[in-house]
Amino acid sequence: TDHTAALEAYAVRPAVDPDVAAAAAELGYEPETSSYDLTPAPRTGNSDRPSAEDLITVRSTGERQKVKANSGLRKAFGLGPSVKELLERDRVDRIARPLNGRKTIMVINTKGGGGKTLVTMMLASYLGRYRSGSVLAWDNNETEGTLGMRAPSQPHHRTVVDLLAALPQIARDPNAGTSELEHWVREQRALSFDVLASADDDEAMRIIGEQEFEDLHTQLSRFYRMIVIDTGNNRLSPNWLAAAARADELGRLAELEQRMQDEL
Repeated sequence: TDHTAALEAYAVRPAVDPDVAAAAAELGYEPETSSYDLTPAPRTGNSDRPSAEDLITVRSTGERQKVKANSGLRKAFGLGPSVKELLERDRVDRIARPLNGRKTIMVINTKGGGGKTLVTMMLASYLGRYRSGSVLAWDNNETEGTLGMRAPSQPHHRTVVDLLAALPQIARDPNAGTSELEHWVREQRALSFDVLASADDDEAMRIIGEQEFEDLHTQLSRFYRMIVIDTGNNRLSPNWLAAAARADELGRLAELEQRMQDEL
């Protein structure tokens, strides 16, 4: 009967469209046998989902793609990374590229409330995450800074002034390691960087002059490959001038913000 013939035709039909199956195999994807149509839905908006064209378009050389996506449906289908993922990979590669020696970055903006502290935290976070730690965010505000307030609470509340008092002992120990600093810096475990907070007293911070900054920087450079320095608003302050003299890179806030906007 017609009904029996229809059932027989349904039983022997291919589980996947032959053209799609061939293209998927060419790209390294082997779909499971199924009675459902496995053709991906068309791409909409800015989605990273693979389109039908991704599966049925085969490179002229016939070679499989060597670069694969790291996440999402594109990874499941064995497709190459999306434009968004490629941009992110390039950004991470630039952050993690080898550098010649230890580096100090100074974030500057003479305008108060301009976002220097937030940028310092973000820079230290990215550098720590993609450069395997050994990064310090240092609040070098000539008055009471807020970097320590934004860092998660620690068992201690010591600051750069306390570290300065202990510096001679640390300097005399040639075998000192990062463990010797754990009583003065605030470890950001999830983000792989440490914070050196400023004192919460304007008078106490005035003790940090050019020589004091130099002594601190010399010892801290023994333990950290990257130091990101948050600054105050007075570019004539002795500790501001000392940081500028030591910095390998001056990160002007307006330029940093523009770079971030360009990459987003």
